[in-house]
Amino acid sequence: MRTYWKDAEHVVDPPERLTPPVLIDLQNAQHVHIREYAGPRQLTLSPSFGVLHHLSYAGSDERIKRKIGTWSHRHELVDRWYERVWKGWAGDPLLTDVHPTHPAAYKTIIATKLHPDLEEAGIVPTPAPAFDLPAIWPKISVIIPVYGGQDDLDDCLRSLKDCAGLFSELIVVDDASPEPVSATSATQLIRRETNGGFAAACNTGIKASTGEVVVILNSDTCVPRAGFYRLIETLMTSGSIGAAGPISNYAGYHQYLGRDLAADESMELLSVDLAESSRHDRDVEMLVGFCVAIRRAVLDEVGLFDEDFGRGFFEDTDLSYRILRAGYRLRLANRAFIYHKGSKTFARERISAQSLLSVNQAKYRKKWQDDLESGFASHLSGEDPSPIVFREDRRPDVITRELRRLCERAEVSICMIVRNEERVIGDCLSSVAPYFSDIVVVDTGSTDQTVEIAKSFGARVSEIVWPDSFAEARNESLRLANGRWIFWIDADDTIPLATAEAVIRAASSASPETAGFVIPVQFVDGEIGQGTRVDHVKLFRNLPGVQFEGRIHEQILSSLRPHGEIARLEGAVVLHTGYDTSQTGQAKKRERDWHLLELDLNDRPNHPFVLFNIGMTHRFTGEHVQAIEALDRCLSVSGPHESHVRKAFVLRGNSLRAMGRREEALETFQRGFELAPDDPELRFLQGLTQMELGRPLEAIHAYETMPVDASGFFSSFDVGILGPKRNFNLAAAYWAAGNYVKARELWRQCNWKEAAEVFFDAALQVGDLEHASGALKVINQESGLGIEWAERLVRFHETLNGREAQDTDLIQLLQSNPGSWGLTLIWARRLCRTGRSSMAMEHLVELASGGVAEAAYYLALISLELNKPEEAQQWALRTLELDPGSPQANEVLRRIAEPSSDSSEPSPCTSEPNDNDVEIV
Repeated sequence: MRTYWKDAEHVVDPPERLTPPVLIDLQNAQHVHIREYAGPRQLTLSPSFGVLHHLSYAGSDERIKRKIGTWSHRHELVDRWYERVWKGWAGDPLLTDVHPTHPAAYKTIIATKLHPDLEEAGIVPTPAPAFDLPAIWPKISVIIPVYGGQDDLDDCLRSLKDCAGLFSELIVVDDASPEPVSATSATQLIRRETNGGFAAACNTGIKASTGEVVVILNSDTCVPRAGFYRLIETLMTSGSIGAAGPISNYAGYHQYLGRDLAADESMELLSVDLAESSRHDRDVEMLVGFCVAIRRAVLDEVGLFDEDFGRGFFEDTDLSYRILRAGYRLRLANRAFIYHKGSKTFARERISAQSLLSVNQAKYRKKWQDDLESGFASHLSGEDPSPIVFREDRRPDVITRELRRLCERAEVSICMIVRNEERVIGDCLSSVAPYFSDIVVVDTGSTDQTVEIAKSFGARVSEIVWPDSFAEARNESLRLANGRWIFWIDADDTIPLATAEAVIRAASSASPETAGFVIPVQFVDGEIGQGTRVDHVKLFRNLPGVQFEGRIHEQILSSLRPHGEIARLEGAVVLHTGYDTSQTGQAKKRERDWHLLELDLNDRPNHPFVLFNIGMTHRFTGEHVQAIEALDRCLSVSGPHESHVRKAFVLRGNSLRAMGRREEALETFQRGFELAPDDPELRFLQGLTQMELGRPLEAIHAYETMPVDASGFFSSFDVGILGPKRNFNLAAAYWAAGNYVKARELWRQCNWKEAAEVFFDAALQVGDLEHASGALKVINQESGLGIEWAERLVRFHETLNGREAQDTDLIQLLQSNPGSWGLTLIWARRLCRTGRSSMAMEHLVELASGGVAEAAYYLALISLELNKPEEAQQWALRTLELDPGSPQANEVLRRIAEPSSDSSEPSPCTSEPNDNDVEIV
């Protein structure tokens, strides 16, 4: 049944599922309720008899008001339905749940073309508004960057014909497509010789354009005239608006329409509905680059797209931020709709969109980190939907000038020891050189460009022979320092602006009783604010006799304490950003560490901290028996309140856990907690161990009684345990204890992919489809359209439909999510496992070429089944290239080398459909 709303060009979607009686035998039928009848036999007419057009809601306001006022069941009417919903829909055609008594029955109203049946019945289509060019209208240049996709470009250019007169020039920039695109004669076509990515292609077009307004348009968009008109109208509302963007069916941040377009929905009619609505435009902090209108004067002021972002991602976020930073507004045109197919360039290339996203996100944050660290900007575009608050007095350039003035009074010397650090020393010195004039670098035997790089930043370099002691090398740097204060750092550290400011202000105004300041060193692995944070006395007075001690893991604390108080410098952190985690780098580090530890033990055979360092190193190299032995010796000679004691219990307990001795680990953590009841890490590990022992209630108690303030002691732990990791583990404990509601509350606070995956699985298991859908969106945001998201999307629809996904379901999901390599892989799996490998070949080749190891593995197996050993070998080697050490690929190579040997490996062409029988590579 096709139900109409307001008129004959708007219908309810999805269609009503009821089958109302149209012919009733009054002799045998009994009336039950409204349109419900009962009787001995019901005959349901099939769709072949035609469509039932339900027009009772297609009428004037007066007719509808009279209709609902005469219902016998009018007491069931939704409160203020006529004013709020019926009248309100005209103002906002995106309103949902509009049925007068059962709102969800009419989920969405979609615009559609007049059905032929109704046209034949004499109903005339509503004439479309013209949206003619007004008297005052800017000169507009439309720029379309293209990389392949001729069909998409043709659709886009065809749609722009309906916008004739609204723009002055149309420029297509071919970004060195594999197969050059063509355009209409009315279009200026620029071909780039090399592929530079979205930003470079846009900039090429902007430089060639002449309009007062530039409209950047993806080639996979279609542009209704009404949407284009309202977009420009919004931009020109005020001179303070620097850029404007439309709403769309496929856009992130603020610009998502709120729903997908239905199969038979007319985007032109939808755009007219929105253009004639009373929806309000609003300021936003981010506009997506798929379609954005920008004033040329603003681009002249803030600059074009930043081409350092390469192939794509974050160049639009960066430009949005620069426009706001310059004092302009970004405006969401809530009455402008532009259709977007979505991510078609990345879909065509099958490139790793998620890895590119991660790289460019880090680049974006690094570019503007001074704005955040100085307090100039409350946050960056794209990170928080709330308005960005700028403090002009905290502009980084203002702060930098002030710090340079204070630096002379503070008299702080930067002290470093280095050896072969050319990989990282440039980043380190560039973070301190603007603020500190005395930089001392002691080189212990570099054979690369380390010394030259240090000198280029104005550092005073002293070259010495490595003395087999970090303490001696650092003490040499102290001897050469001219400042009243020492700030010691490593070559793989960087100093945020906020830290430089805190250090200089502390050194300028510290009380005479203060001998030094604790500044944590944050190991940066992923987001800043997560990962291990280690307290060190990094800033201290340059006093006679104050020296480091210890050949390795050198300490200044015992030498400094007699000279005064040790305070904590709030708001300061040293970022350990260049740590070498490579296998080679770690092997060299372990070899050096053991050499120095043996020397240190020989120098100080019963020193608690030497024994602690030996136990810690054994623990990290997996030698748990030796670790426990060394840590027990350490604890036996340590005072109960020495700074390393609490960490010794942590390391000892973790070694016991690694050996499977969890009850003993719990005892160790408890002993440590009794000595240090303010230590969050010991409590966190108690909870973790209780969960490993299958005791969720005890784990809940441990997590909920965790201390959260670690500022009163020297600490060294992953700061994530104070927030997100604690919440994630606590959610798991509540889930294991059978309390899904409490677990859900905590999971919702964990906005990252792994947490969302666990949340999704739990929500789906209990039938909480609303929150499962929300978790699925987080997975999509974090991992794109990859396999983790795709597999869960299929499971979600299987649960929703109450059956295993059929071929038609997978095809529909693929059509609804263009560009999803994860869904394409699932479809290829289905084809292979149901004897249709020939149909899967095209998909698999495309996926394997784009870097999907599992696709290459399938192709190797198929080639083997087709008795094509050379091709099988080629694809097996491609699998190993993408996933080194893959046992599946090695098994294929073995079968090629030993063709007569039996193998239990199932063929993807003949095995029964089972999504678990082939491991994802």
